[in-house]
Amino acid sequence: MSRRVLIAGHWVGARAPMPSSRTALEAVARGFGSRRPDWEVSLLPFGAGAAFGESLPDEAMRARTVSIAPDEPSTLRAGRRAREILEGGATPVVEGANVRSPDAGIGFLAGFTGRPIPRDGLPLAERLEAVAQLIAEGERALAKRDLIGAASTSRPLLGLDSVLAVDVDLEARPHQDRDLSLVLARLLARAPRRSLPLLDASSEAAAPGRMPGSGLGGGAGAMIAAIGGRIVDAAAFLAASAPLSDAVEGCDLALVLEPDLHSPRLAEAMLDTLTRAASQAAIPVVGVGESSSLSGHERAEWGLHGQFVTEGRVDLEEAGSRIARTWTR
Repeated sequence: MSRRVLIAGHWVGARAPMPSSRTALEAVARGFGSRRPDWEVSLLPFGAGAAFGESLPDEAMRARTVSIAPDEPSTLRAGRRAREILEGGATPVVEGANVRSPDAGIGFLAGFTGRPIPRDGLPLAERLEAVAQLIAEGERALAKRDLIGAASTSRPLLGLDSVLAVDVDLEARPHQDRDLSLVLARLLARAPRRSLPLLDASSEAAAPGRMPGSGLGGGAGAMIAAIGGRIVDAAAFLAASAPLSDAVEGCDLALVLEPDLHSPRLAEAMLDTLTRAASQAAIPVVGVGESSSLSGHERAEWGLHGQFVTEGRVDLEEAGSRIARTWTR
């Protein structure tokens, strides 16, 4: 009876980049296969950002997905593209985590509605009215159709732990637009509080600006919720779309690629979704990273039975070979 290994995850953001996450998985698979040719190998790209589209199982799903990159200066492009997908008869899926220059999703609303972005320097009352009009126009544009925000961050738009307060490197942002925060707090507190599937029940009554994941794309998630869309956990969305449970079934070992094996960053990653699925199938998991600061206790907390760290000196094919030698005796 043949044995099988699942090689999953992504290699986005690594200092030694690969053309795609699938290319990285394939490199590990070649190394593993060179040592254990009798093992079957399954590949599963799984990650946020640039890896999110790769992680979806078919072209139709990829075509209706818009990812907001961490370095995008505005969510305007994502709003325009989401509207195009909606008008084409599909449900847009907007994926994103925290971004370096959050625009609070106002660019997204402008792109989605075709209205101009309110100019800087408006008096507070005028700014409040301009954003309120964008939200109202966004509700009319969505018109009871569906719009999904797939959040690759659990951070909300507003509050001490929000994307307006904490940057992508998990440091406090030195400068915040207090007037904008006041405008958003007032407007979003009045927005309808909808029951959103795939969220923890405790968050169902939260205002859009405080919902977990409402900080996706620097606030696009909050605006999606405010106009009648849904916020879902991006990892849960991928796990259901792949589906992850089928991928782990019948496997004897799982290798998970996650370049930065550091606890603070893992809180914004999808590693735990993969390790949880493997745990439910009683499969040992080896994390493959470029760097790591995890102690043995932390590795156990994240569901890792072991790790292989390349430190930028070992290529992924060699990593696959060494892991096969160690973990398949």
